Amino acid sequence: MAFGASKGRWWSVIQSFGDVYNFRVAYQGWCEWMAKSLGQSCTYQHTFLEAGAWLQNDKVICDLSFMVAFHEDWWNKEMLFAQGISVWQKDVPPLYQRAGYRAG
Repeated sequence: MAFGASKGRWWSVIQSFGDVYNFRVAYQGWCEWMAKSLGQSCTYQHTFLEAGAWLQNDKVICDLSFMVAFHEDWWNKEMLFAQGISVWQKDVPPLYQRAGYRAG
């Protein structure tokens, strides 16, 4: 799971997209390392190989860039009410905002 993501929430998916976009080389290297270290007998080797190849695809990176920019520039601002960010936290850097917690 990507840094800072919470399982099962739409903003977790976007956080993951941003992490993959911003740290693509690290994620790609990790996928390739996992594929090599697991060996051919592992069920997940093919998945790691595909993910590593996916991260080299310019179209995929372009799509990630669009989604990350769309959410940063429009969606996140429009959906503040869903995340429950109080008015006093809007000027706090996103890393330090504490809101959006929901019960299952």
